Amino acid sequence: QLDNGKKISPDPNTWVCEESGLKENLWLNLHDGYIGSGRPQFDGSGGTGAALRHYEAEKAKGNNFPLAVKLGTITPKGAD
Repeated sequence: QLDNGKKISPDPNTWVCEESGLKENLWLNLHDGYIGSGRPQFDGSGGTGAALRHYEAEKAKGNNFPLAVKLGTITPKGAD
């Protein structure tokens, strides 16, 4: 991760989309620590697409770092 001063809390209750404030369907960019919501679904559930927009904005700046993980899916006991 970039040394940009961001620290990700181990407490899932503190995770929030940096763009919208949503607390569900969150994705963590492992390169820079950005937390954004996932894509909206056809039924209206899901997120706002903030994680994808962040990736696209960074890629446009020449920072092509697509490694991201959905928060809450990897634990010390395993992964979904």
